Amino acid sequence: MAFPTKSGINTEIPYDQTTWDLEVQEKNKVEDPSDPETWPSRKKIFVVFVGLLTLFNSVFDSTIPSGGIEFILRALNVKSETQRVLPTSVYLIGYMAGPLAFGPMSELYGGRPVMVGTFVLFTIFTLACAVAPNWLALIIFRVICGICASSPIAVTGGLFADVYRSPLARGRTMALSMAVTTAGPQFAPLVAGFIAPVGWRWIFWLSLILAGVTLAPVLFLPETFKPALSRQPRKRGEGIENLYSTPVHDIL
Repeated sequence: MAFPTKSGINTEIPYDQTTWDLEVQEKNKVEDPSDPETWPSRKKIFVVFVGLLTLFNSVFDSTIPSGGIEFILRALNVKSETQRVLPTSVYLIGYMAGPLAFGPMSELYGGRPVMVGTFVLFTIFTLACAVAPNWLALIIFRVICGICASSPIAVTGGLFADVYRSPLARGRTMALSMAVTTAGPQFAPLVAGFIAPVGWRWIFWLSLILAGVTLAPVLFLPETFKPALSRQPRKRGEGIENLYSTPVHDIL
């Protein structure tokens, strides 16, 4: 298979070459902080690891109320059977709305501010779900959680593509992404079913613990978007000025 390099020379790559073999080729390049393709493997793996963690949080939280919905309805005195699907369905509504903004924002400002900002909000409103005083408050908090949780769905594919130039490396990374995306919603109701008899709020406390553990590495996620890296501020304060000087309509 002919594989184009930055120099414009095609290099023959055998089909049985592994992802790690392809990454060895990058070690001969001089590391450039503004070019994620030249970053060391450990830094690339960290980006993938953080991306997969945020994805798991996103999809895990999507279905976790369904495992303890009977306890939630009973505790919040909800009698209508038609409302039992709301904690999950409104979260998915947020899934549809969020990427309309987060996708363009990641192309304008870079993936890091979008990922970090939305995950911090996701953690805060997961806490809000755990202490929700009534049914309406829980539904509102779940909508906001769904909007914020859609950010990894919209952005992580770009993060992975930024750090890996090889189609094989990208494909295998996306395969991991799809595996995590599929597994999360399957395990969440099972876990919630065991925890809900102790107390329905523990469903969301568990989600909060998972989000809190994930937040630590998310805060250290490096920027991978080349245009954003190329215009990173040389002086303190320049980045904030650039951020707020961009018209809002440019995002849309």
